[in-house]
Amino acid sequence: MKRLLVPGLLLAAGAAQADVTPFSISVNYAWSNSFTKLNGSSGRLEGIELGVSQSVAKLPFLGEARVGVSALLGGVLRKGGDTDGTIYRVFAWYKTPMAGPSGVYGLGGFSYASAQSRGGALNNVSGFGADFGVGFPLKTASVPGVPTPALEVMWHQGSHAQTRGFSVGINIKF
Repeated sequence: MKRLLVPGLLLAAGAAQADVTPFSISVNYAWSNSFTKLNGSSGRLEGIELGVSQSVAKLPFLGEARVGVSALLGGVLRKGGDTDGTIYRVFAWYKTPMAGPSGVYGLGGFSYASAQSRGGALNNVSGFGADFGVGFPLKTASVPGVPTPALEVMWHQGSHAQTRGFSVGINIKF
């Protein structure tokens, strides 16, 4: 028991001193896999995805745990042949430490997504999934207090075609 006490105290002290980023926001373009709509035709949810996340733990050399929410507003940008609906996602992701000269990092974790129809175009579905991605910090002048942007590409492996798909966008840490 004493052997575990010292490493446990050191880990707790490191976690208390860790730099926890207050939050980050993301603006993405996202699209779901193709699925069969209620009228029998094929469609997909596609459009702007807005998100906000909070860092809950960040340890040097180990990475960061992040929780957040996002909403894909499918059909908002286009009229006509697009499917109208929204995908709401609650997620818990792990962000790896940055690597290499460009500072690339990986993302992975789990989410619960709910695809909701607007106008009755698709079945409302919900379920758990896994998410995988990569981030590329965008170089900005290193001025203290200026938010840090990064380009992030994510794959959402949902339990239904409506909740599976890609997102590409900008994540800004504050």
